[in-house]
Amino acid sequence: SIYYVDESFTYLFDGNLIELSTMRNVTSERVSEIEMAELEKVSMPFDELPLEMAIKRVYGSGEGSFLRGVIRTLVRERAARNIRSAPTFDLELTDRGGLILTDQTTGYWIAIEAFGPTSYQEFRAIFDRAHSDSTSSLANRN
Repeated sequence: SIYYVDESFTYLFDGNLIELSTMRNVTSERVSEIEMAELEKVSMPFDELPLEMAIKRVYGSGEGSFLRGVIRTLVRERAARNIRSAPTFDLELTDRGGLILTDQTTGYWIAIEAFGPTSYQEFRAIFDRAHSDSTSSLANRN
């Protein structure tokens, strides 16, 4: 929550602050800024994952369709914008345990937990495995 107070701390406003001339929600913008700053603290770019330690899973027909569908959505968004070569996608863990798959190139993002617990668990396993492997790789370098 964001709270607004006057200079003398006499009044406290709890709610959305709207700039009437533009109908811009100042509170919503500030919440987004704070959330993005928090995401940057815990994000892990796919291109920094130790691929030599990756687990390859081959899906049969009808398997892994959610995972493939999510990635396909991000790739399709790039194609619509005529982006052919771009960095990989980021899988980010929020401070509340949510997972967000983002494409920094297009600004497109997908909140994985919105698709239910099974989909969340599939992506969380990927994140946990990558985070665990990268942490142990860093420890071995020191």
